[in-house]
Amino acid sequence: MSKPMSVNQSLLQAREADSVDPDTGTKFAWHALYSRAFFLSGQEVLVTLGPAGHLCLDQDDVVGVEVGGAEATVHYGSLPPSQPGDAARARSTRRPRQLRLRLADAEEASGFALAGRALYERQVAPLLRAAGVSARVVATAAAGEATSAVRELDPRSVEAIAVVGGDGTVHEVVQGLLGRPDWREAARLPLVQVPAGSGNGLAASTGLWSVFTAVHALVKGSLRPCDVASVLQPGHARRFSFLSLTYGMIPNLDVGTDHLRFLGSVRFVLGAVWQILKQGTYEVHVAYVDVDKAAAERAPDALQREPGPPLRFAAAVEEVARRTGAQGPALLAQLPAPWERLISGPIQFFAACNIPWLDTNFHVAPLTKLNDGHLTLLFNVGKRGRIQSLRLMSAMDSGQHLDQLHCAKPIAFVLELGKNNDTWVVIDGEEVPHARAFVEVHPSLISVFVAPH
Repeated sequence: MSKPMSVNQSLLQAREADSVDPDTGTKFAWHALYSRAFFLSGQEVLVTLGPAGHLCLDQDDVVGVEVGGAEATVHYGSLPPSQPGDAARARSTRRPRQLRLRLADAEEASGFALAGRALYERQVAPLLRAAGVSARVVATAAAGEATSAVRELDPRSVEAIAVVGGDGTVHEVVQGLLGRPDWREAARLPLVQVPAGSGNGLAASTGLWSVFTAVHALVKGSLRPCDVASVLQPGHARRFSFLSLTYGMIPNLDVGTDHLRFLGSVRFVLGAVWQILKQGTYEVHVAYVDVDKAAAERAPDALQREPGPPLRFAAAVEEVARRTGAQGPALLAQLPAPWERLISGPIQFFAACNIPWLDTNFHVAPLTKLNDGHLTLLFNVGKRGRIQSLRLMSAMDSGQHLDQLHCAKPIAFVLELGKNNDTWVVIDGEEVPHARAFVEVHPSLISVFVAPH
């Protein structure tokens, strides 16, 4: 048996000429699914980089791996039978075989890009061709590339944008649409998420649970308006959020498990278990504008902060900060109506949701609509305890947890943070600076494709 050897943090990418079984002629289609995980197409062979950087294969049929220079040789026995009746014969004819692979440096190729491109070529493209839909493909391999590509796009040259990827890629696309001088015109381009990430919150919230349902919605042209929120933090560029702003428990089981991305959505379960055991609390101070009270108030003077739509409620926050020099809770205490205090003290769970699903297993805000004109802010006060936290997390996949949390409906809010050093501020699954955040909703700013039925 060959001994697994260190390959650092390299990606593993099949060399086409070596992806054929010499005995059967079977063609293997290996492709990277994240920087540390690889699947043999059609089988359940998983290749990962272990904690020490060693190549590990969790399929009994794989004997081991030899790494030499720029190549790795995978030694394996008979692959799982394609038909149940072939199992005995497969066991009796098991023989060692080899498959040579090329090692690619992580800077050379992106696991996400390889997975997304493979998914597009194998599943999305054939459906689009069958429907008579032409597409221009832009493959991204690094953070920020989707934003740049959309900012450079002529919105008159296409009719829609399909994102084959996860919520992080959708987030980048939204930044590209709304962070350009002609954002009004660009925002008219409808979006669809073809679920290919570890979260896929937008796809789940629009009823698109598979590649087929996403492409079907795109072809049928079933659209619905969707709110977007602006996020301002001192000293940082304006962001746009389509999904959520979270703090405490959810970021800890999301960003805190980023090193486990190769496990897919299972990493969120492991993160939840750790959070339940840990029972950490995080000091926050929050003031908000209730959507119903905002409708009854005279519209305040909007703050222009291009690119992007005007901000109705940011001017009051900036004026109080400029006039008084107040920071933190003192600033929130001086905000005029319709602002009001909401939270001041320790929390464990804090999620301001723009859509109902934060990923395909996390139905955090089941009563939220795509275009209800406000966020659904769910939170607890103080420490829940392990049993109550377990009940909360267990009920969240089915959306049966609302009676265990406080709920508010802000059209705007300000989040001030205490001296917490073991959690993150996360927008749409992406970590942002651990600093004060002003958030305001822009109703029906973009449109998205939804399931026709």
